[in-house]
Amino acid sequence: MRKTWQCLIVGLFALTSACGDDGGTAPGVREHHDAEQKWKALELVLYTVEARQMCYCPVGYGLWHELTVANDVVIASRLIEQHPQGQELPPGALKSVSQTFTFVADFFADGSRARRGERLIASYDAETGLPLTVQYHAQPGVADGDVTFQYRALKPGLTQGSHLTRHAGTSQQ
Repeated sequence: MRKTWQCLIVGLFALTSACGDDGGTAPGVREHHDAEQKWKALELVLYTVEARQMCYCPVGYGLWHELTVANDVVIASRLIEQHPQGQELPPGALKSVSQTFTFVADFFADGSRARRGERLIASYDAETGLPLTVQYHAQPGVADGDVTFQYRALKPGLTQGSHLTRHAGTSQQ
């Protein structure tokens, strides 16, 4: 009986010490969740934001584009940073903010990724939850797997409430 209690106590200690102060979540999970809640609270159905994607990709991805997003889908993309080799990307080439939140959530949901050495580091706007920088680092030995998503200059458009009001035939002033 004494051995059973010792095993239970040791097991409980190991479990609670592994969990840490944040309830056992991986670094960044709580920040991601809080930022995503702030973003969702904005209820944006139409917005513009400047974005770029740094990766082992054609030059155009690393240049700032102004994205127009409707219902979480990029519907227009306009190159705003000039470069001799840069070209405007089609609307679907860069991720919307919600698609980037999904990318981050998928990373955290797959616990094996961190065990393989993959890392994700993100920073968010304190007020809106906009992901300012999301850096994904592939597992060691993968030369071209890293990617960084960056966003800035959010311009909110229609919110869920104003969108519904406009469709109902009234306007908000």
